[in-house]
Amino acid sequence: ITPVEATEALIELRGDDLRYNPSSQKWLYFCDSTGWTWDEENARLQSAVIETLRYLEIFVPEGLKDFELRSFKKQRRRRSRQMMNPGSINGIISLASKYRQLQCSDASIDAALDAVGTPNGVLDLRTGRVRPFARSEIVTKRLPVSYNPKATCKRWQRFLKEVLGPTKEVQAYFQDLMGYTLTGDTSEQEMWLLVGKGSNGKRTLLRAV
Repeated sequence: ITPVEATEALIELRGDDLRYNPSSQKWLYFCDSTGWTWDEENARLQSAVIETLRYLEIFVPEGLKDFELRSFKKQRRRRSRQMMNPGSINGIISLASKYRQLQCSDASIDAALDAVGTPNGVLDLRTGRVRPFARSEIVTKRLPVSYNPKATCKRWQRFLKEVLGPTKEVQAYFQDLMGYTLTGDTSEQEMWLLVGKGSNGKRTLLRAV
């Protein structure tokens, strides 16, 4: 087993779930339940390399005779275990980062300005619908709570009245403004400031959103 052979086996087995961003020098990993996430410290990628080496250890090509098979298995087992060390694993990861089919540009990450990830899928901020995570769409911006279109929060509604006053139009505008900040859209080219004396809800508001 050579590093190139191990790298190409990794791409064949797990390539659809891996992307490398050259500008940040970081890896992304796809999972059906979480979508694309940044692989901090390459923990998932290292596990994928180890799984690939174990696969190569037991992989047997066709056409080998009995005595050739025994020798092949012995050599494969020895070489696979030799490569299961941090240096070799990181070498395979470094080599994989050079393959163009695994690379993704900055422009392809969070490209949809009206989409944000949630624990239950990708939320379309224009339609309010949640779609499943997809390998073809790299969404890394993530909300910590699942989206429920029927959810209500009486305390939040009361807070808006306490801070903004009873005018529903003002409250509705503020709600729209908070929704706008979830997007990557800056076409409004405006800046909003929270103004008021102390203890009137500014910090509480920012902490909540």
